[in-house]
Amino acid sequence: MVSMTSANGVETQNSGRARQWLKNLFDRWGLFPDPDEDSDAYWEHYTGMPAAQAVAILRRDMPADTRIAITTKADGTGSIQIYADGQIDDSQEFDLQRQRLGHGELTVEDQGKGLGRYVLRNEIELFRACGFPGFNMHAGYEAGGYAWARFGFLPTNLERATLREPIARRYALVRDLLDSNDRALLDRVAKIEKPADIWTLADADTDIGPQLQALRTGDGPAQDQYNRIMYAIQKTGHDGIKVVGDLRRRLDAGQSVYLGRLLLSGTDWAGYLDFSNQAQMERVGRYIGGWSASPHQSAPVPSPN
Repeated sequence: MVSMTSANGVETQNSGRARQWLKNLFDRWGLFPDPDEDSDAYWEHYTGMPAAQAVAILRRDMPADTRIAITTKADGTGSIQIYADGQIDDSQEFDLQRQRLGHGELTVEDQGKGLGRYVLRNEIELFRACGFPGFNMHAGYEAGGYAWARFGFLPTNLERATLREPIARRYALVRDLLDSNDRALLDRVAKIEKPADIWTLADADTDIGPQLQALRTGDGPAQDQYNRIMYAIQKTGHDGIKVVGDLRRRLDAGQSVYLGRLLLSGTDWAGYLDFSNQAQMERVGRYIGGWSASPHQSAPVPSPN
């Protein structure tokens, strides 16, 4: 599974502290956002779906202690919050009247259980069942720009400097390390002239680790080139120090360093999933391991306690 740790959104040091403070508060007092008493009615007014049914969709395959809150205001705006202690922290804003989603923030700490896939699948199925045309996200953090492209999302703005410039600078530094086939392919897509080019970059599974290791352990000029590559990665994109640290740990462990990961990790871009785009839906479906049900199939409504 592609890592989704801190895959989405931009978290400052202060916001990270706030997140930890909230988690500690939830754990100590069992607190969770308390929606307006009319929130459920507002949700059903705009979607035609009982709020309990929406929560049931969001709870599919999630841990039993997962906290889920849907808060809806009279104007149809609101948010979904999903929290599972030490594993999932998700917030997704929505506007039901305009059928729009904000660029949500999803943090997944425990990769082994595939929880990030379940959260993504459940939210997509919920909003598609509610008639939304698509799903938005924001790719940032360490592997986020790489991971979300692998999942099937496409950039909304090809001119975004925090997407194109890191790729261009990194590719220029590693191009000579690639064989002719890789150069021929990436020369066409590294400029990202159309949205689907980012899929080609993300799917570039050439292991560039041996070439980087040779530079790292080589003579003075080789080591200088290695340091230039690492410096460029560190300075182009969010969490550059963490991205470089991850690459170095992979080299130390003899693990693969895929070209797509090197080019896209730490890039920052707004992306979308168009529910009517068959290629996108198939790609996302492969990532999440298939849909739990038809997106328009109703989830069972839990019985009142």
